[in-house]
Amino acid sequence: VEAPAPVPAPVATPQPPATQVPEAPPVAEEAPEPPLPITRRSGADEEEEADLPQVSVRTNRPPVVEEPEPETPPEAPVAALTPPVAVPAPPTEVLRDGLALSRNAVAFDAAPDVPRLSVVLIDDGDNTLAGAPDLADLPFPVSFAVAAAAPTATEAARAYREAGHEVALIPDLPERGRPDDVEGALIDNLLAVPQAVALIDPDGKAFQNSRIGLAQVILAAGETGHGMVTFSLGSNSAQQIARRKGVPAGQVFRVIDPGTDRLAVGRALTQAVSRARRDGQAIVLAPADPDTLAAMVEWALESRSTSVALSPLSAALAGD
Repeated sequence: VEAPAPVPAPVATPQPPATQVPEAPPVAEEAPEPPLPITRRSGADEEEEADLPQVSVRTNRPPVVEEPEPETPPEAPVAALTPPVAVPAPPTEVLRDGLALSRNAVAFDAAPDVPRLSVVLIDDGDNTLAGAPDLADLPFPVSFAVAAAAPTATEAARAYREAGHEVALIPDLPERGRPDDVEGALIDNLLAVPQAVALIDPDGKAFQNSRIGLAQVILAAGETGHGMVTFSLGSNSAQQIARRKGVPAGQVFRVIDPGTDRLAVGRALTQAVSRARRDGQAIVLAPADPDTLAAMVEWALESRSTSVALSPLSAALAGD
């Protein structure tokens, strides 16, 4: 058996030098797209993008979608955010109905042909009955005139009205003020004592001694519907002028001074009854102190007269 012929060894094919064999050019890797924020545009491109929603892309970070900020409402005017400031308004605006006398009056029932006697107690801040016990249980109606100059005027007026009594106002006006000054002061007075049925000059010095003051009081009362009570200065010209302007007006018949004893108080009231029978009404002023009030209550309980009705101030003015 012949041995198999030997397999010839593979002949190595000579390879050309590496430098001579052209290699395939390396495949270029795709260059990453440039980040969007780096792109700069100008001119028309920027104008086109101005109307488009803007998207923010951060380089080398996961994309973040920014939530749109809540819309901020337009800033409201200051006046809409700030509560309105209370500005004193003229009496014609405060009391648009012009019926202060009837609106602030207490209920009173008497025959229209019966003469009326009104007792008005003056609260000047020193003499006062505001908060006095049993003030609501008096056997006859009384009214209270509150001095606007007193620091307690507003509180006292409220206390008297809550006790069931009428309130009048003694205005505090500048002596030599211009018409605008007097009008402004009177407005402040009326705003401080809104319960008032009338304006009173208890001694001729509140407004009667000033032509401007008297004119402003009559003008205001004609617009607001307040009554007016004047002091007797030898004539009743102020009362006549007020009535011509349609203002219910009365005149003080008698003033009882502080410290007057009980007998003198009784005599003054008896004289006032006679005046009321003659004129149809009479108004008596007295200090708002406990002794004077006690003397009046004693007189009223002892008096048997039915020809005159003790009445609140509004009834005397309205029936005049």
